[in-house]
Amino acid sequence: MNLQVLVSTMNQLDKSILHRMHINSDIVIINQTNRNLTIEFEYNYHTVKWIDTSEIGLSKSRNMALREATGDICILTDDDVIYSDDFAHIIKFAFKRIPDADMIAFNATKLNITSRGRINEITKLKKVAKYKGIGMVCIAFRLKSLKEKKIVFNENFGPGSIYSSGEDSLMFIEANKKGLNLYEYPAEIATVDFSKSSWFNGYNEEYFYNIGAWLSVAYPKLKYIYQFYYIYKLKRYSKLSAKQILLYIKFGFKGYKEMLSFKSFINRFNNNGKI
Repeated sequence: MNLQVLVSTMNQLDKSILHRMHINSDIVIINQTNRNLTIEFEYNYHTVKWIDTSEIGLSKSRNMALREATGDICILTDDDVIYSDDFAHIIKFAFKRIPDADMIAFNATKLNITSRGRINEITKLKKVAKYKGIGMVCIAFRLKSLKEKKIVFNENFGPGSIYSSGEDSLMFIEANKKGLNLYEYPAEIATVDFSKSSWFNGYNEEYFYNIGAWLSVAYPKLKYIYQFYYIYKLKRYSKLSAKQILLYIKFGFKGYKEMLSFKSFINRFNNNGKI
């Protein structure tokens, strides 16, 4: 069973990221920068495929990594993750212990953020609950399962895209719909630093606008019901009133129909005085 780590990063000028992330497995690096180049080399007895690309956007980077991946088991990650010494062994053992698993979520120590929903036992999930806070950097998967079901990331969502978040959860929803088996496994594999988020600037107008766009994809028939969830869960963290939160979510509904970013939508609104 071969494990391959798929890293999305930007503007790396040297190979120090390999040492910093402490990866002891085969690796695919997608480095979004100002050139296009592919090289392969050995690092600590493992194969590294390094791809410099001029494409931008996290979801595009991850989809490229999935196309280039060859491992039996893979894990998608960012450059703010440091893996534990035995992470490869933990992941391989978990898949041997749960042979019907297509995806397995693990624990990670989360720095500079309030941690939620730590995994304490092996559990099969029918869906990923919002409170879990599970992200792709904590999930290993059978590459064959994703490719057979043609599961990829929605490139309209995620840092560097039209809508700056939601790519992970949309991928999980698709995996659920297509019948993949997702488990939680109570072992820690990494430390993740959340001090420099590339997309989160608080529960502001843009955040709720993007939620509206996300709901339009995730729950197109139930979005007008699910919008109230965000008032219930997030109102206390936002300077916006409940009425304002609903307004910006509904702006997101409208903006998604034309694939408008928050800035483009607001500019149109300010220029025209109407939607």
